[in-house]
Amino acid sequence: MSTSGNTGPLGRPRGIGFGILMFIVTLHFYSWYWVFKTQEEIKQHTGEGLGGVLGLVIWILLGGEGLGSGGFRRSCLSETARS
Repeated sequence: MSTSGNTGPLGRPRGIGFGILMFIVTLHFYSWYWVFKTQEEIKQHTGEGLGGVLGLVIWILLGGEGLGSGGFRRSCLSETARS
């Protein structure tokens, strides 16, 4: 019998509609929470990965932050700088 690398408990399911609503209501701060929790759950479940804090920091540094309003503001600023 082969053993799988999954050792910890599964993460908590989160609805897509709830995530979108929270993203809008919290002005995209929920996305930081979502990334933190997802990274932490992956680390707990498989024993691999970055974990919550480091995963969140890397996500922000690599531009995941741009998925929210921050990316829109940056693109508007760069457009005005070009003019």
